[in-house]
Amino acid sequence: RLSQKPLKGNGDFLSDEIKNIMSYVDVVVTNPPFSNGMFSSFLQELKQLGKKFIVIGPTKSAYDGKVFNMFKNGEVSMGHNYDMKFSDQMDGGKLRRKQTSWFTNLETPEKGDFSQNNRNVGEYQKYDNINAINVDFIKDIPTNYNGMIGVPPSVINKIDLNLYDLIDSKENLTINGRKVPKRYIIQRKNPQQKLAESLTNRIFEKFKSMLH
Repeated sequence: RLSQKPLKGNGDFLSDEIKNIMSYVDVVVTNPPFSNGMFSSFLQELKQLGKKFIVIGPTKSAYDGKVFNMFKNGEVSMGHNYDMKFSDQMDGGKLRRKQTSWFTNLETPEKGDFSQNNRNVGEYQKYDNINAINVDFIKDIPTNYNGMIGVPPSVINKIDLNLYDLIDSKENLTINGRKVPKRYIIQRKNPQQKLAESLTNRIFEKFKSMLH
């Protein structure tokens, strides 16, 4: 049965009062504060509590080191993203836009394999300091390549992490001595690896449900 009562504190998402409330729920659905690293800290708290969640946050927070590692370890995925309007009370109530996305650790449908490019791998430029090819646009990710690929960070909400491993985040890559923008390094999973991970996740979730 649902009940409602006033908070004793100020509603700080990281306060003991809110943590205690979250400890009783099955799934956390909310839009925590976006600024000053609060969103990243909130995701870390949900992880520590072992809670399922679906929350709205700033899309760019996926580039934060701790949040990136959650993506890398398969602990979070990103869903629909959109521009959210909000009133900036510090600037006379002027409407601002911020690109936001849904972040979740719930099981989500596969996004499918977006790579439809059959270009010869030899046509892609390679980095000077890592054995990977450079791809500037998601539509140019090759279908016939199983090695490492450097892609813009913006693909994080487009690629299916059931099909690709998120290997690393690099900011110091060069091509022919020329520095390139920040890149995420991805690599296509082989079918056996994908099947093994799927079975492992299902067994783990089944075991957790038995404990409850």
